[in-house]
Amino acid sequence: MKKKVITLCGIALFSSGCTSLFWRVPEKEEKADLALLKFSEELELEESLRGQKASIETATIVETNKQTEEVKLENTLQTRKEITSLKTEENKQESKKENSKKIEVAVTQRKILFVGDSVMKGSEAQLRKIFPNAIVDSAVSRQFSALPDILHRVEKTQGIPDVVVVHLGSNGNIFEKHMLESMEILGNRKVFFINCKVERPWQESVNHFLKTQVAKYKNTKLVDWYSLAHDQNQYFAKDRIHPNQMGAKVYRAMILEKLEKEL
Repeated sequence: MKKKVITLCGIALFSSGCTSLFWRVPEKEEKADLALLKFSEELELEESLRGQKASIETATIVETNKQTEEVKLENTLQTRKEITSLKTEENKQESKKENSKKIEVAVTQRKILFVGDSVMKGSEAQLRKIFPNAIVDSAVSRQFSALPDILHRVEKTQGIPDVVVVHLGSNGNIFEKHMLESMEILGNRKVFFINCKVERPWQESVNHFLKTQVAKYKNTKLVDWYSLAHDQNQYFAKDRIHPNQMGAKVYRAMILEKLEKEL
């Protein structure tokens, strides 16, 4: 029984004595714990600041990337605008070329009536070559006075086309009554009168008459053969009236250019 009591007392004593022995923290340990706590708080603060700094840096990078992307997008849009503008200009140029080709094809393939004297006769082959669907009626020594009858005949046999080219006057003066009669037959058709380069007394009066008459009719145009050829002897045969081979090509080109411009 004593042994048990001693044991119990020992336990009791141990229990009451050990409270102060084991649960009381020494002063050195308290200081170490405080230092550790402070260090832990500093680490936590430092980690927090590092996180904030990282967030700021991330935001800055995002903003920089955003600005970079905006600049890239702006440059891309500007480049696209420039490319679009360039393509538009190229398309315009191509369109002009295509329209020019269409005009040329349309003019050369149209049915056109050519009426002339021996000057046109010398270029008849060139005219037929470039205007395959044309009606070419030219004759030596023909006067303008013959025009009304020629128009009546063509009207009955083939029909007068919408475009008529007349080169008469190399063989004498033109009288207004024949012009009036001819224009009455031609109506609203497009009519091109070619003036004369002929070293004869009537050259000036014929050209003046044609100029004044063309000014009177809205559907008529003057083709100025005189201005183009009057000082170009290399275009003519020895008589300086009838075109040679070179002159015939120039004559044809002059007519084509005028038709392309006006039709």
